[in-house]
Amino acid sequence: MNMEKSLVCAKIIELPKKFQEANVSMWDLLKQSGYFEIYNQVSEYDLQNELKKQLDRIDDWLLYFESKRTSTGWAYLQTDKEKFTLAYYSLDGISERIEFNDKILALAAIIKLEAELIRKS
Repeated sequence: MNMEKSLVCAKIIELPKKFQEANVSMWDLLKQSGYFEIYNQVSEYDLQNELKKQLDRIDDWLLYFESKRTSTGWAYLQTDKEKFTLAYYSLDGISERIEFNDKILALAAIIKLEAELIRKS
């Protein structure tokens, strides 16, 4: 991973902490991270690698997804100790599910999905 992408991924992983500390929208924080310029280069695997370096940020992201107050969007669900489900809630209910056996990869995938929802909004 090149230095610029690595730095952007590190900033993305820190977003929930910065969101709690500042009076700034997630859109603004994501833009400031540099993600908008290289979004097509950042994969869930890049984010997974960065999460592994910042394991203390996992709970920040879980809390972020638990406390979201929107009628549509992605949710992180742990169905049992070894299964992790990402669910997209539309106005009609759950319209998409993605299952994972790896917690960090599941979290990295939902961070990428969330980043794309934010970027496109």
